[in-house]
Amino acid sequence: MAVSLDAYLSAVADAEDPKREIIKWAGNLKDISVKNDRILVATYARPQKTAGNILLPDSQLAENRWQGMVGLLLACGPSAFKYDGSFKYEGEPPKVGDWIVYKPAESTEVAWRKMSCRILRSDSVIATIKDPLLIY
Repeated sequence: MAVSLDAYLSAVADAEDPKREIIKWAGNLKDISVKNDRILVATYARPQKTAGNILLPDSQLAENRWQGMVGLLLACGPSAFKYDGSFKYEGEPPKVGDWIVYKPAESTEVAWRKMSCRILRSDSVIATIKDPLLIY
């Protein structure tokens, strides 16, 4: 990928409030229009220091980018989380600004505003969580 996403991943990993940091990087979300049942998710990068004060290697940032399953929902297409005849979405659908868990293999990475993001179908969302560290 031509754009280096390391600065974004480092900023999110080091942030006291990763949601606020991602929103700052995302800026005006009206600049992007996701189509159909697709959603745009900002990649979450977990802290490089664990709760036990262990410093993780720099390669961990790349793992977040490629294998991470948690992200912040930034935008939804008009038919995201709506019944399309093939699956019925039950329960409260995620909203923009929610932390979600998704299947990384069913997504496409895009670099948007020098951020690591994923575009995926809304039915690839597995869960909504309050804290992204719950998954790691």
